[in-house]
Amino acid sequence: MKESIASGRLGKTLKRVVVGSLGVALGVSLSMTAMAQERIRWRMASALPTNVPIVGDGAIYFSEKVEEVSRGRLQIKAFDPGKLVPANQIYDAVRTGSVDAGWSYSCYWMGKNTANALFCSVPFGLGITYYLSWIYSGGGLELWNEIYAKDNLYVMPCNISPPEASGWYRNEITSLDQLKGMKLRYPGIAGEVFQKLGASVQNVPAGEIYTALERGLIDATEYGTPNIDLSLGFYKVAKNYYFPGWHQPSTIGELFFNKTKWDSLQEADRSLIKMACRDNLVRDIAMYEASQNEALDTIRKSGVTIRTWPPEFLAAFKKANDEVMDSMSAANPDFAKVYKSMKAFEDRTAEWRKLTAPLR
Repeated sequence: MKESIASGRLGKTLKRVVVGSLGVALGVSLSMTAMAQERIRWRMASALPTNVPIVGDGAIYFSEKVEEVSRGRLQIKAFDPGKLVPANQIYDAVRTGSVDAGWSYSCYWMGKNTANALFCSVPFGLGITYYLSWIYSGGGLELWNEIYAKDNLYVMPCNISPPEASGWYRNEITSLDQLKGMKLRYPGIAGEVFQKLGASVQNVPAGEIYTALERGLIDATEYGTPNIDLSLGFYKVAKNYYFPGWHQPSTIGELFFNKTKWDSLQEADRSLIKMACRDNLVRDIAMYEASQNEALDTIRKSGVTIRTWPPEFLAAFKKANDEVMDSMSAANPDFAKVYKSMKAFEDRTAEWRKLTAPLR
């Protein structure tokens, strides 16, 4: 009798354990299913037209890669300038959360913090491989996020270009005096250099450059490498194409997120986005170097004269740049901190860069 009662109690206990275990398992299963089916639909505002090769359509490539790898669960859709907000308002739109992400260049946001320009391009600075090396292995990315976090943003490099052309000029430049009063479109630190040399630097969004140049609202502009510039048609309205691109020996493009939203993502999703950006960086490097000579031939055949700055011009640009960097460092502790890190990295890698220079 006692055994029967004990057996009954044991049976009830086992039943409760089994039912409880099944409940827990079912709850975990439902939770995992919900996580697996959770769909994220974010909007990314681009400061660059997505029909521009590499720098613009890279936003589309990135978006498609994220959607493909996540099997459609994670979508970060790219929108052309003005579709969500004007190009010059992307930073604030992402900061406040009205837009989830931005595709741009940090030098566009110098007005927020002059140090932002150092994560975009530095005149007479690091080349493409060493710039990325400083970002990923020299503390650059940490400094970049330290500054962007002040505005509730999280940032990473997501496109890159090698040395650019130095710019399109409506007239040949034979004297530095010609730069005084000239209306130029040069963003970032290079714009500060030209202002120091007496030029009037204009802030013209990427999608409006051709029209401004055509109508004479600007006398010259820089933008990209020959294959990019060719696609934008600058050769039709300016017939003097200058090299070397001292103002942008390499250029890093950014992808930045509203930090509150970024932090809400699962770690796996954050890793997926970072890997998609690194994939895009490799794509950029491969595509740029493969097509420049062909683009130059086409540009030359259109009646454009390809010119190089004389040594005395480059020396003047370098002198003005050094003075600008010193004054910007003195005016902004963030700028000084980032620039010091970059220069220290240059010093640490100087011997290796010198030893391998003939091979590059």
